[in-house]
Amino acid sequence: PTSASSFTVGDNINVAVSASDNTGVAYVKLFVDGVASGISYAAPYSFTISTANMTSSTHTITATAYDGYNNSASASVLIALNAVIVTTPVLPSTFNLMMPPVQNQGGEGACVVFASVYGARSAEQYYKTNSTSYSYNSNIVSPEYVYNQVKATADCGSGTSITAALDLLTSQGVCTWQSMPYSSTNGCSTLPNSSQTSEAASYKIASYSKITTSDINTMKSMIANKHPLIIGIVTDNTFLNAGPGFVWRTQTGTSVGHAITICGFDDAMHAYKIFNSWGTGWGDAGYSWIDYDLLPVVGNYYTYVIQN
Repeated sequence: PTSASSFTVGDNINVAVSASDNTGVAYVKLFVDGVASGISYAAPYSFTISTANMTSSTHTITATAYDGYNNSASASVLIALNAVIVTTPVLPSTFNLMMPPVQNQGGEGACVVFASVYGARSAEQYYKTNSTSYSYNSNIVSPEYVYNQVKATADCGSGTSITAALDLLTSQGVCTWQSMPYSSTNGCSTLPNSSQTSEAASYKIASYSKITTSDINTMKSMIANKHPLIIGIVTDNTFLNAGPGFVWRTQTGTSVGHAITICGFDDAMHAYKIFNSWGTGWGDAGYSWIDYDLLPVVGNYYTYVIQN
């Protein structure tokens, strides 16, 4: 799609796509937040998107061009309805977000809430309030508050989905860690009390958006604009046993499903920096790296980003 650093959109968005191929372009499809919204079989590839049914939040517009052999390539832009496109024309070669202290989820199936709530939501609060340090009573929020409400079953080893956690952040918010500390040994059935629920309303998110995992530039742009990304992955034994200096570049077999926060990138390493929930004894004191090209292989189709 054609892009600019920013422009205003109204009731409709006009999208112009430029595409070429050595054997010829057969057609171009346009997607809004992963849902097909139009197809064009001949240049110029132009589309009009109605904003009538779009929420006031950030949305991903993706154009995918196909040749006669069904090979394809995609490009995406982010738009914020009634605001500006969120793009970074020139990205730094490396960027790292300041994250809260590394924690260990223990034996509970709480990786999703540590990635989306403890990691991403706390970091969003840190940057939103221009903080200079993390505090358990102000900008570090409680994964316990969310996990105890959205886990799939009563079993404390049960997992949950990223969207379930983000939906709760949208509807209820989340209280601080100090108000409801996380513990993997105190059970997971305790529901928030009225005081915790009241505090949670102050930490609601406006919405959340998703980005295709193969869209490296958009993902890097969001990180560089101080928005961590949340993603589910399928691990292998090398990832499970990661130590200092590990960069995950090849998947060898598969192991358990997991969720992590992407908190940085480095072009020289060709990798994203990740924030994990297995304590400081894993990886580089709780952090590690995943190659740009491996992430779409081991990760879900979408990463998620919070809109504060």
